Amino acid sequence: MLNQKQRSVSECLVLRAQQGERSAFEALIKLWHQRFYVYAMKRTQDREVALDLTQEELVSISRNLQKLSDPAGFPKWSFHILERRYIDWQRKVIRVRQVMVLGEEAPEPAQVDNTDARIDAKELLARLDPDIRVVLQLYYLDGMSLAEIGGILDVPTGTVKSRLYYARKLAKMTT
Repeated sequence: MLNQKQRSVSECLVLRAQQGERSAFEALIKLWHQRFYVYAMKRTQDREVALDLTQEELVSISRNLQKLSDPAGFPKWSFHILERRYIDWQRKVIRVRQVMVLGEEAPEPAQVDNTDARIDAKELLARLDPDIRVVLQLYYLDGMSLAEIGGILDVPTGTVKSRLYYARKLAKMTT
């Protein structure tokens, strides 16, 4: 979760990087790289894929940082880029599976199993749908607003609210 000081530092680094200061860009990437990787890891559940997606995102950021009109919007803008890379990867995986299955029915997605009386937070997150899991991560762990999350995921704010509500409801049912 970013505090006000970290947001200010990030904004300053973006401005300096947009002016062509290489060391500022390197510091900006150093500040954000781990957050990007963790986000990608939680989305993909695969270290190699998460590294690839993070790398692709950093290349995209370096090519397009000049186009960012509001340096304060860097977190939302950058996570949106990463989310788009994730969606592209997911589509590619789906196409490969469809080719491999060749007419066989795809397996049903895993449902949350409520047989355990109590489960820990990590186990609960692992059982949740990835769309709900990412909303929880962005809201509670990364401290983003509902509007920022909606922008990152390219969904309306109401959808973000309903996913949070659904996740809370599932958490109550499993405890």
